[in-house]
Amino acid sequence: MKLTLTALGLLSTALAVAGIFLPVLPTTPLLLLASWLFYRGNPRLRQWLVSHPILGSYIKDYLKYRAMPLRAKIISISALWIVISISAYTLMGKPLIQILLLLIAVGVTIHICRIRTLRRERIVPAQQEKGQEHPV
Repeated sequence: MKLTLTALGLLSTALAVAGIFLPVLPTTPLLLLASWLFYRGNPRLRQWLVSHPILGSYIKDYLKYRAMPLRAKIISISALWIVISISAYTLMGKPLIQILLLLIAVGVTIHICRIRTLRRERIVPAQQEKGQEHPV
């Protein structure tokens, strides 16, 4: 079972890394999933993931503050709309797919905008608010 959890954690991490460059893949949720899978299957890999200089910040910020930095929101939404626009343009003559792409972009944009914006000097950690810890 630990081998399966570790393999799924590695797959989730690989998809999350791809999600940094492909805005349709949700980086933070995939990293949270990978962290949980590693928590159950391979604590050494979980520690590596959480302490990673790039990937670890996604997990730490979300778990600690339940928020995203403004810069990450802007980059994510901008990249999303650029990729969706290029894809929709190249799919001229296929209006159903273009509408689907537009709906996906709107949904992801709304989701990202609804996540609190991380302001390090003013935000209170979500764990302190609720008094609970997370294994992820």
